[in-house]
Amino acid sequence: FLIDPNTSPADSLELLPGIGRTLADRIVEYRQQHRFEQEIDITEVKGIGPKLYERIKPYLRVKR
Repeated sequence: FLIDPNTSPADSLELLPGIGRTLADRIVEYRQQHRFEQEIDITEVKGIGPKLYERIKPYLRVKR
């Protein structure tokens, strides 16, 4: 499955490995003020570092 972090609801974001309710809520909160232009931008969200990004990267697709 593929998820666009700009449009997916929090419960869909929770399907990503290592993303629970707290991180899903942070992603939603972040995108209210910033747009994810590319997949790596999700690392700007507090709590998503390089290791977690590598785990979720295959599931992320930012629609441009």
